[in-house]
Amino acid sequence: MRGFEKLFNICTQGQKTPTWEDPETGLEWQVASPGRMTWHEAMEYAGSLFLAGKNDWRLPTLVDLESLLDRTGARPDGRPLVRQEVFFLGNLSYWSSTTFESQTKNAWIVMFDGAYVLSYYKSSLYHVCCVRSSANIGRKVTLALPLAPSLEKKWMGETARENIF
Repeated sequence: MRGFEKLFNICTQGQKTPTWEDPETGLEWQVASPGRMTWHEAMEYAGSLFLAGKNDWRLPTLVDLESLLDRTGARPDGRPLVRQEVFFLGNLSYWSSTTFESQTKNAWIVMFDGAYVLSYYKSSLYHVCCVRSSANIGRKVTLALPLAPSLEKKWMGETARENIF
């Protein structure tokens, strides 16, 4: 048994189901994080994950992770909430597969304790929650990130657009 398989077996003990299908996007999400790892380890883990009889798991894009936030409401500090039906994230920070275009040693993360969207070195340790497209794809997800205008121009360039849409 590989190390990632051992980690997953430990993380899913006691879980009724190892996945959750998002009724808004149709994406199927891994419920239990195997723990914190670097971005490269997370990419390897996602590529080798066999879960719920499926092997087409991937690390979510920034847009995938952002779709779990509720932009219709806000905390007192103005940051968005995590959608009510999303029960499995906790107040943790998760890797996205999206590389920061102008600093390719960084990738985007979403910190669900405050709904912050930031980029960090790929050698940093963050949680992983894999995703896959299911047969029941729902609404199209649009990007609604509160980025600074200078960041938005760089990030929303064609390279990023190809990676996330």
